[in-house]
Amino acid sequence: MTLLENPRQSLEFQKLYIALYSRAGPYLVGFMTAYLTIKLQENKFKFSLKTLVLGCICSIAVGEGSQYYGVVFYKFDRPFYLLENALYACLHRILFACLFSWFLLAYLTTGFGILDSIINHRIFTVLGRMTYSVFLMNTLSLITLTASVRTPTFFSYKTIMFIVFGDMVTTYVLGFMFYLYAEAPICGISKLLQKLLIKKFEKQIQEAKINAEKNGLPNKEKKENNFGE
Repeated sequence: MTLLENPRQSLEFQKLYIALYSRAGPYLVGFMTAYLTIKLQENKFKFSLKTLVLGCICSIAVGEGSQYYGVVFYKFDRPFYLLENALYACLHRILFACLFSWFLLAYLTTGFGILDSIINHRIFTVLGRMTYSVFLMNTLSLITLTASVRTPTFFSYKTIMFIVFGDMVTTYVLGFMFYLYAEAPICGISKLLQKLLIKKFEKQIQEAKINAEKNGLPNKEKKENNFGE
């Protein structure tokens, strides 16, 4: 209960869950994927069909496997292996990020043929804009659900499905509200301020050029007169 009462007092929360070295991996994977995508697009590189299929199978196996492998740590009669725990803590987020990175890289450089029309559907554009809001609200939803437990929960496939879909609906509803009332207005104001600042800087640069030309004109005329003499 220490984690729920005061997360700051939990050593696991501080050292393993929110620490930069635990969370930065997927972020760096995203940066590398973006850089690689730009370079491949510049060279007009295309993956072969065989490479696409094999890459998708491997990325799904590695990405999903890195998440499902965590089940073994909930077996109380299983021995504790320090190296296994350390590798899982370091790699499971990175490997899951590699799953999405491969699909993005393949889609932006080569495409998935007839599936592109589905991927480009307007609904995915809307869901994509809500990604950060859903990410923020998911944490709130999970902590609220966990903190409200007053009796032991006995899991079954039915209860797990109810929890998963209930949490998904709650998260997206909260994420949509947060996006509508907070993120979208802030982004709109930010873009407006950027445009105003850009216009202001462009005006200042233009005025500086005009002043420089005016100040340099007499010197130019003087030089021409000297050459004329």
